Amino acid sequence: MNFHHRATLGRWNGPAPSLQLGDYTLLEPLGEGGMGHVYLAEHRRSRVWVAIKVIAPHLAQLPAVARRFEAEARAAMRIDHPNVVRFEGFGREPDGTLYHVLELLDGVDLASVMERRGRFTAAEALPYVEQICAGLQAAHDQQVVHRDLKPENIHVLKRQPLTVKLLDFGIAKLLDPNELAELTTTGMVMGSPAYIAPEQARGEKDRIGPHSDIYSLGVILYTMLAGAPPFESDDIHGLLFSHISIPPVLIRAHDPSIPEPVARLVHRCLEKEPEDRPGSAAEVAAALAAAVHGEPATARYVTPRRERRAPPDEVQDTLFDPRYHQGTLHPSALEETLTDVQPAVEGPDRGVTPEPIDLRRDPTLTGRKMALGLALGLFLLGPGAIVALVLLAVRLLHG
Repeated sequence: MNFHHRATLGRWNGPAPSLQLGDYTLLEPLGEGGMGHVYLAEHRRSRVWVAIKVIAPHLAQLPAVARRFEAEARAAMRIDHPNVVRFEGFGREPDGTLYHVLELLDGVDLASVMERRGRFTAAEALPYVEQICAGLQAAHDQQVVHRDLKPENIHVLKRQPLTVKLLDFGIAKLLDPNELAELTTTGMVMGSPAYIAPEQARGEKDRIGPHSDIYSLGVILYTMLAGAPPFESDDIHGLLFSHISIPPVLIRAHDPSIPEPVARLVHRCLEKEPEDRPGSAAEVAAALAAAVHGEPATARYVTPRRERRAPPDEVQDTLFDPRYHQGTLHPSALEETLTDVQPAVEGPDRGVTPEPIDLRRDPTLTGRKMALGLALGLFLLGPGAIVALVLLAVRLLHG
């Protein structure tokens, strides 16, 4: 919802301006969406301008929403971070009207920036992603999940340096799947289909969490870098099916200049299973910065994969899968398969792929090669060297 947008009253479907809500007077509409209407408002005593979001009546009248509204609003108020819109307060009127009081922002949403700018390089996307991740991490630290992360809910302020704020931690998180049947708008029930995580699309409420936001972030980053979303469909059901079941097209098929470490990170964010995605928003930001700046990946960028060992023929199946060579097989399929057959690492370095052995520098192997060479030389000197050969062979066999 764009706070900078000023709708004309002739086309406005929400409550009329000059309505009083608590200590605030609604001055004019700023925008509207499936969850409600946003107004420019003024505090009656301080004269400070704010944005007030009035929750849509068909949502406010749901008993479950009304019951949890205050608890969720208080949780949102605990998120105090420069990359999250400041939540000033909330209220409920005697007639059941629910509203949020938010800081007033001046700028445009990220969707407008992406449309105007087109494709981003990884370096150009980095400052946006770092701030989005910072805001998400602050919310996740307070056990608040956005659940509707998309470019329209990311605000880019009209000032320098670049400042990005997350908006609209939406009323959708107040709803249980059993209560969604009470809603009549399909798009609202499903959230934002272009950015929805597979577990959300499947309605698996117990699996929705911070990793769901990371998936949505992966869709945003993919779209910024590729200039196109990972999935496109003419209908909502096609999009949902793609998020649940179809691997995305390799991002480097859109632009081969995208660095390979960046591509791997994007596709990790788009893993179908939550536990296969990066462990946190902070990890995504750190890994992207390392990839852009050409720094080597370190353990702090790596999260353990699920315990799973692939048989050798699974590797062969992946290598000879025609989709792999056609560029339509998920890019991490082979990497994941090969990683899974590595011996498990226990302790603090668990999840980090062991370093390969350098056969030229390993002292044990070097000593054994010297012993074999000496034995061969003695053998060539004559039959008398057989005894020496036997002794050295015994030494070699026993390490």
